[in-house]
Amino acid sequence: MGRRSLGEVARLARQGIRNRHPDGTRWQQAGTFAVDGEGIVRWRHLPEHAGDLPDLAMAARALG
Repeated sequence: MGRRSLGEVARLARQGIRNRHPDGTRWQQAGTFAVDGEGIVRWRHLPEHAGDLPDLAMAARALG
């Protein structure tokens, strides 16, 4: 917790960005979905870990 880090926290707080406690349960998971105009899920990505990012180009291709 250096001076620069705390200064940045204060700057963000002035912009309305504040830390908050997590909400939900440990069983929640992230996911990315491509849904067509009819509401049908055409593509999904369920990550294995925090660094497993979705391929958004593939999501766009799934929608045509």
